[in-house]
Amino acid sequence: MDKTRVLIVDDDLQVSQLVAIMLEKTRLYTTALETRPHLALRTACNFKPQLALLDVDMPGLDGGDVAAQFRAHPALRDVPIIFFTSLVSPRDANQTMITRGGERFLPKPVDAAVLIRSIESVLGEAATESS
Repeated sequence: MDKTRVLIVDDDLQVSQLVAIMLEKTRLYTTALETRPHLALRTACNFKPQLALLDVDMPGLDGGDVAAQFRAHPALRDVPIIFFTSLVSPRDANQTMITRGGERFLPKPVDAAVLIRSIESVLGEAATESS
């Protein structure tokens, strides 16, 4: 079985590494990390993710800017995106994924079980839409 490719874009290397470890521990995912948002598009084109996790608050380009680059690129426009942010606490989010304006958000710090459920849900929706 092929592993799902997940690109993690966060300027905090420790957060990126922790999320990658959580995902790779399941043996269902392979990850690529990018801590420099201005290089996220190039990294995504090389890695060809099936899902992207984008930090909202980053210097230079924020997660919304990176998402806009993906949506404008023919090879990446259909890649599902989940934003994660410390602007919403896990308690405020009730340990679930929040959807606002059609975008999905997870609070930081990310709970492993919530992260995996959220990814599975988003990938399931994407598969249904492409059928």
